[in-house]
Amino acid sequence: ARPYESIGQRITGSQSPTSAPKITAGDWQDVLGGAGSNKRELFYSLSDFDPKSTLHVSATVNQPLGGNDKVNVDIVRAKDVGTKDAYCVRDSALNLNATQVGLLSPSVSYDAATATHEECKPEGLVLRVRRGWDYVYDKYNGGGNNDLPVEIRIIEEPAIVKGQPLPNKTDDGIFQVPSTTADRKKLVGGSSFANAPTITDGAYALTTVPGETQIFLVDVDWGQSLQSQLTLPKLTGALKNQIGVLGPAITTQIYSPARALATKLIPDDSDGKPTNTRAQLANPYSQQSRAMTAPIRYNNRDFLGGSSVENDAAAALAGKYAIVVHTDPDKRSNVSYQVPVAFDVNVVGSVTGTPKYVSTPKKVGQNATPTARDATPAMKKDAGIPVVPIGLGLVGVALLSGAYVVVRRSRELP
Repeated sequence: ARPYESIGQRITGSQSPTSAPKITAGDWQDVLGGAGSNKRELFYSLSDFDPKSTLHVSATVNQPLGGNDKVNVDIVRAKDVGTKDAYCVRDSALNLNATQVGLLSPSVSYDAATATHEECKPEGLVLRVRRGWDYVYDKYNGGGNNDLPVEIRIIEEPAIVKGQPLPNKTDDGIFQVPSTTADRKKLVGGSSFANAPTITDGAYALTTVPGETQIFLVDVDWGQSLQSQLTLPKLTGALKNQIGVLGPAITTQIYSPARALATKLIPDDSDGKPTNTRAQLANPYSQQSRAMTAPIRYNNRDFLGGSSVENDAAAALAGKYAIVVHTDPDKRSNVSYQVPVAFDVNVVGSVTGTPKYVSTPKKVGQNATPTARDATPAMKKDAGIPVVPIGLGLVGVALLSGAYVVVRRSRELP
């Protein structure tokens, strides 16, 4: 499998909030430590942003070794660090299945409403990224042992013009089953956000290998929904013998431009059947991995309060969405094979409900010019993402042969 390549300007987070380096809008990369490392908790000073705007922050890692892991991100005042339950916004992404690996990407939004709270005034705010923190028990509990690159994305969204009519929030949307076709364009995904190709909707043919992550970027506008389907081949001959009776599974997830997990939870398809993001190579009854977002609406960010539709809140922005396809590693040694799969991408709906901003949003990786004490020349970046908002909370559940693979995201506000 090709290695995952982190993107962003290099920055070195501090172990103390009082010595945190300044971080601004843009793409950054650092190293997040594992259990026992003094880099298990990193601080960055948030500065140089308009308090009327909204900051959207994510911290993404790719966990190649599997096992239980957890990544946390929160925004807090420097003077409140160390105080129990002190935070302005926070989120966690965790993997509770020992065999599933891939991206973990917690994300938060800090907006003007949050800034009105006395304990969350814009002055003295820091971004904190942690590995394995348990918010319930207020201590470290879990997390991997290996150090991992972490990609920090910060986008600053201007305020919208007040009083404009915008479509109401919605959790609707049906997965449209794509037509069967043999006419497919060959395609190779990126091994990371650094080299992910931007594609349009259509019918494609892919090849994947165990342990591989492939990423594809798709432009999705206001009012539209992104949908994708992977169809596994019927196993015969040498490939069937190579995969065996317990072959790896393939999972599809969709991430927003802010790298918030935006996959809609187990929606029905147009035939009235529930969809599943996870397919299994050796299971003839689990041959399709499907993922979709809710229709993209600015007001979807209003989903908050513990309901099952919170996952749709991530689909509250237009821009480049990332379809991430991950094939689990094969635990057997000295096993190598390629699996051909059919890949269908569909952008559903017309462009409606575009909000008007008080100023032109910048694009991450294009117009933003990050500065930091320890910054070095930027590595390759993706094609730029409009500064638009993410939602506030989601819980993702994928069925795995009668068991559950859970990717939980818990976001809270004071």
